Parts: sequence; C-alpha cells; structure tokens
Amino acid sequence: MATPQSNGNETDGAAVRKYAFILVATVLATGGYAFWKNQKKSSSAENVATQSGDKGAPRPAASKRPSVKATFKLDVPASAVTTDSVRQEVKEWLDRTFQSEGLTPEPAHLPKDRWVPFVKGAIALECGLPQALSRQQVADMARDLVPVAHEHPVSAFLVGMITLRQEGSEALLEKAFQELSAQPGMETLAFHAAAGLALATGEAAGAEAVKKRVDQTLKALRKALDAEAGYSKYPDRLCAYLLMSGHIKTFFEAMHEPFWDEVSKTEAAKPWVKKWIEGLHCLQKGWDARGGGYSNSVSDDGMAVFKHESEKARRLLAQAWELKPQDPSPAVTLIYSSLSMSRSVAPTEMRRWFDESLKLQVDVAEASQHMLWGLRPRWFGSHKKMEDFGLACLETGRFDSNLPWVLLQAHRDAASEWDVPDEYFQEMHCYDRLQALFEGAENEPKREAWRSVDRTHAAIASFKCGEYAEAQRWLKKLDFKPHADVLASWGVEAEFLLGKTAAYAGESGARLRQAEAAAKSFDSAKALDLYQQALKPGTTEISTAGHDYLEKQIAVMKIEKALQAGEPVSLMQEGNFRAWTHEGSGWKLDKGVLEHLGREVIRTTTCLARVGPSFTLEGEMEITDPGEATQVWLSYGYPERTDKDRWIALRFAYDGKQTLALLSNGMGRPLEHPAITVESRFKFKFSGSTSGISLFVNDKPVFENAPVPEDFVEERYSQVGIGAATKSEKTRVKIHALSVKR
Repeated sequence: MATPQSNGNETDGAAVRKYAFILVATVLATGGYAFWKNQKKSSSAENVATQSGDKGAPRPAASKRPSVKATFKLDVPASAVTTDSVRQEVKEWLDRTFQSEGLTPEPAHLPKDRWVPFVKGAIALECGLPQALSRQQVADMARDLVPVAHEHPVSAFLVGMITLRQEGSEALLEKAFQELSAQPGMETLAFHAAAGLALATGEAAGAEAVKKRVDQTLKALRKALDAEAGYSKYPDRLCAYLLMSGHIKTFFEAMHEPFWDEVSKTEAAKPWVKKWIEGLHCLQKGWDARGGGYSNSVSDDGMAVFKHESEKARRLLAQAWELKPQDPSPAVTLIYSSLSMSRSVAPTEMRRWFDESLKLQVDVAEASQHMLWGLRPRWFGSHKKMEDFGLACLETGRFDSNLPWVLLQAHRDAASEWDVPDEYFQEMHCYDRLQALFEGAENEPKREAWRSVDRTHAAIASFKCGEYAEAQRWLKKLDFKPHADVLASWGVEAEFLLGKTAAYAGESGARLRQAEAAAKSFDSAKALDLYQQALKPGTTEISTAGHDYLEKQIAVMKIEKALQAGEPVSLMQEGNFRAWTHEGSGWKLDKGVLEHLGREVIRTTTCLARVGPSFTLEGEMEITDPGEATQVWLSYGYPERTDKDRWIALRFAYDGKQTLALLSNGMGRPLEHPAITVESRFKFKFSGSTSGISLFVNDKPVFENAPVPEDFVEERYSQVGIGAATKSEKTRVKIHALSVKR
C-alpha cells in the first residue's frame, strides 16, 4: 500500500524513531551520522548528480524575463483520460478490501463510527482524492486506533502501515500477516503486510532478523501470485498498483532480483507486466552498479554495467509498451530511464516517452516529475527549459486535469535549487502565466472537488510572488481556511500566510513594501523604523495575525541593526522566540534560559536574523543526564534547508562514555571530531569566517582556524540555529546564554 505513512510524508513520530535508531546505532561509532539527509526518501536518480551539479552554488542571478509562451506544443488526444477518471478501479478494490462501510465481523472496540471515517480518509489519501481530512488528521486517527486495531486483521494492517515504525505498529503488522495468510482471498494483503514488516525491521535487529522478514515477504509474494493468477484477472491499472505501489515499490528497489524471479515464474501473469517488471529490475540493477555520486566518481566497471543494464531495460520497457497496456507505467519508466543516456539523446527520448504517456493518460504525476527532473541544470536542461515545459502543459488548456499545474511545479522545482527559494518567486516576473493557470482551473467545472486545493496553491504562490492583493482574494474565496495538506507541501504555516497577507494587502501595504525592500537591501535601521511605524497607535487597523507577523519582523530587524553596529547581541533580545522559526519549535524559554525537553524528540529552530559569513557565537550550555546518546548543535548557513547541505553544524555529542565536538557539513560525517572534557555546564565560543573555523570551550582552544567546510555559506543571507536530539527522557539541555557578533 502507498499508505499515508509510506509515501514520503512521514508523521513526526515515525521520523523521530528513525532518527533515534540512527542516533543509538551509529552516533559515535563513526563520529557522525546522516541525521537529516534522508528525511525524504528519493529515487535512485535523485541521489545522483552529473558533474555540472549545483552543490554549493551561489544564489542564481534574478531572471527578469517578460512573460512568454512555450516554444513547443504538446499534442493531447481527445481519447486520453485524466487521473481523476481512472482512480475508481483502485478505489473499488480498496473499498472492498478494507471494508470501508464497516468491518465484518465488527470488533467490539472498532464500531462503524470509529472505523468508517478513518478508513475512508485513508483510502482518499491513498487514491489522491480531495477530501476534508488532512494527512495529519488521518495519521492522528490511526494513532488513536493503535490500542484496538489488533481486534481485526484488516484494521491491524492499515493502522500498522500508517503508523509504520511507531510504537505498536510492528505487532499490528505481525498479527495482520499471520491472520491474513490463513484466509483464502487475502493473499495480496498478507503480502503487503509482510513487505511492511520487512521495511520496518532495521539493521539494529540483526542480519538474521532482516533476512527472515525478506524471505517471508518473498514467500508471501509467491503465494499471492499463485492465488491471483499473477493478477491477470484485474484491469491493467489495478494490476500495476498491486504489484508496484508505495512500500511495495520500496521493497522491490531493495530486493528487485528475487522479486523479479518470482514474477518471471508466474505463467499466468500478463505479458506486458512481465516485460515491465523485468525492465524495472534491469534498470535498478544498473543503478546499483553505478552507485550514487557524481559521474566522475563511478568506476569504469560500474559505468559499463550501468549502461548495459539501462539499455537492456529500455528494450524491455519498449516491448511492454508495444503490448498496449491500459496503464502508462512502461512509458513513464522510459522517461526515467533516459537519464542514463547521453546529453545529445536524452532530452529527445524523454520527450518521446512523455508524449506516449499523454496518449493514454493526460496527467500522470510521475511522468511530469521525471521530465522536470531530467530538465534540471544538473541533468539535461535549465530552469528556462523547466519553465518552458510547464508552459507547454498550461497551453494544452486541459484544466479538467492536473496537467496545467505542471507549470507551478516547474517553478517550485526551480526554486528548490536556490539557497533562498523565496527569492526565486520574488524575482520571477512571470506571474501572469501563473494567474492564467489559477483562473483556468477556477473556471473549470470538473475541478469543483479540487477548489480548496487549487485555491490554496493559488494563494500561496501569489503570496510568494509578492502579489498580496491576489493572495488575499484567493484566501477570501477559501473563507480564510487554506487546505492543510497544501500548506504542509509548501512548508508554510497558516498563521504566517494569513498574517503577512492581511498586513501587506491592507492600507499599510505601501509602507510595508518599503520596509521589506529596505530589509532586503540590509538597511535594517530603515526597515525597523518603517515596521514600527506600521504598528503605531492610530495607524490602519491590522489583523491579529498581521500584527504578529510585524512583531516578528521587528524582532529580527532589532538583532540585525545591533549586529551592524558591531556589538555582541543576544539572540533572544525580546525575551521570546519572535525572531525564530516555528516560534522555537519545541524549545522553551524560561527566564532567559533555552531548554529542550523530551525523549526521542528532535528540536530545531533558526534565528531569522542574517549574520553573514563572519561571526562569533558565544554562550553557556548545560547538559544533564545525557544518557546513552545525546547531541546538541549550533548550525550556520541555511539550516532550514534540510534537503541540502548548504549549512554547517557544530555538535556536542555524548555516548555515555565520552563527549566529542563534531564539525560537519549539515549533519554528515565530521571533519573535526576532537574529544573534550567538560562538566555538565560549560562556556563555548564558536567563530567562523571564510578563512577558518575555531572553537573554544571554557576559554581553551578545541580547534583553531580549521579549514572551512565545503558547504560554508559566504553570503550575507546566512543564519544561525540550534538543535538537539536526546534518547533518555531524563536528559535536560539548557542554553543559558546565546549571543552573536559579526
């Protein structure tokens, strides 16, 4: 199942336990750990960059192009269906399998009024259907059901998958597997439960335990294939879903050879399915041989196997497509496989197979995702080519589908490669094309069910582009209740969106734009004055949310103004977290002391004041009862960008035996890792500049003028932050003082 828990949007609890495992298993054994780098699992291609990759690139220059039209046209035949129209086959299977009208027999503690809302919400998320429940709400409902879900094997499976890697999930999946395996007709669900167990079993359980789970899954796959005649009785789209969706695809990527071996032995399987999965196997085999990293890091033998297996995969996938399946997966995979081709050939092949997928289905999400990935500068294109592709999708006029929305995704993908993504939207100067997208979707009757989603995207994109009046218009259409999942996908908090939009769209907007321009040009004194003027008594009424936003900006500008004066400044000047992201993100402030509480809870927050590339952080830290594993860190650069290592960290790491001071790019392998001897409370001074990094603890040098890490940020936009991760509920982390000086 591609359950809400297994599609890359983990709940906080699952993420915490994953990190906690990493913390315990590897924290001082290797001197460091990849703490955040794999927060969102990506495909093999996403872990690889060509030699022209963007790592460490400065902020790109602004593109001030006027609005343009696409340089090519996409031909979408009238016979091509939309994703909305083809979901029904999968939904019917899910409704039937998960008993969406109520479990039979009905468990004592899982009556219809508890089960039905939850399962319908989970199925809607699984199918990508619009609904009132957010992803977080479904996850919360699953957690509430954990104590009683064991009463029925179906509820045990679904709740166990949604809470995967959280407390109680493994027991639920084990029960689901054992009982479903014994029920004729439930072989597929038993196979999916086994795969969930295999993925939940980490290396800490030992090699034998992992092997047992894998073997159990492969046997369950064999049993399901035999019982279901290789899924040949199902429509092509449902067949593809059951064999290669969500966590099953993840299991396949790890165990593609034995998985393919089982499918290949299934005589009843559809011929196109066999060709498709064999092609996927060869493609994965090629990537396994190549490995991650830049192309110049790949061995000659690895590259030879990669090219051979990739070409073999393309032949098999093309043969699968020639068999005319009603599922577009072979063509979509062929777009992805083009990444292994030469720069002169790949773009043409990508476009060819994208056109093929369009013939069958207008808006296959993976097809456009693969195209946009291949058109990134690190592969075969540029941000301009990404936008051009998005414009072509818009100009099809197929607003009854998701295809025109590829334009917005193209801009979001391009922005993700900037160190400060918001700057991309501020300097895009092509808003009218986005406006055409939003209005086209708004005027399409078939998008009625998607109004909340579409309008929230329109509001946020308008907001990002500085079009506050437009953002306010879309928010008004939403009755100022933006869609929670869309907010989460953008990483935008509702209060921030509503507050800043209200302030800037009102009568004080002109003054606030001046303030924003002054802040952008690092004239903090002028910006501070203008922000304060906007809040003076007697000025235009500003909403509570708008008032909170301006108070936040004032707090940031006060710190920046003090920094520009060259004096040390407390990063908690206001005695609160107004100048910090997420209002402290779980850190508490009591009488000027920052405090972190909580077992297996990661707390990170960033001060929004820009400190620049030459700084000194000073303070006093206290760590009591660190237990078997604790880390506390200071971060510098762009620490909010957890998807990139454009920041460095100084970590104080405890393992119960010793304390290390770790200097690293992001949360990766340490470049400096000296052991230090400290009492529970100690002073620190951490200095950085483009010429070197130094650390003093209790006024004694730990390392001095160490080489600048590769991802040390040299721009003026850089910020500092703090973070902590603890294993024991007894651990207490306190920062008694934290100041910065340029």
